[in-house]
Amino acid sequence: MASDPMKFCPSYKWGQTSTHVVVTLDVGETCIESKSFTPEGHVEIRGDKPGKGPFQLTLELAAPVNAEKTVIKMNPRSVQFKFLKSSVGDTWKTLQKSDLPRPAQVLAALPNPDTTSQHTPNRKICEAVPSRARI
Repeated sequence: MASDPMKFCPSYKWGQTSTHVVVTLDVGETCIESKSFTPEGHVEIRGDKPGKGPFQLTLELAAPVNAEKTVIKMNPRSVQFKFLKSSVGDTWKTLQKSDLPRPAQVLAALPNPDTTSQHTPNRKICEAVPSRARI
C-alpha cells in the first residue's frame, strides 16, 4: 500500500561553527512525528503541519556527524537540530553532499478535484532542484 503523498516541503535554514552544523526547520514542535540521524549524515524528519499536511525532509549531510550527540531544541514555531561535526574545524561549503539535489519548495499547479470549477489552485510540493555550480 502506497503512503500518502507529501503535501509540502518545509523550509529550513542552516549554519555552522567550527564544531557544529545547525539546521532549523520552519515547523513547530508539535508538527514533528519522527526523526532519525546516522553517523554517515543521513537525516530524516517526518511530520504533519496543520493546514499544510504531511511532510518528509531527507538530507544527506556533506560530511559525517556524531549523531548520538545531536541536540534538538523544540520551539512553538521551529525545531533546531544541532549536529556535532565528526571532523571539528572543517568548513562545509554546502549542507548536503555536492552530488545530490537539494529539496526546495516549488509552486506547481495541481488539478482541482472540484470539476465544476475552472480554477486550478497552486499548491506547494517538494521537488528536487539541482545544486548551483560554483565557478
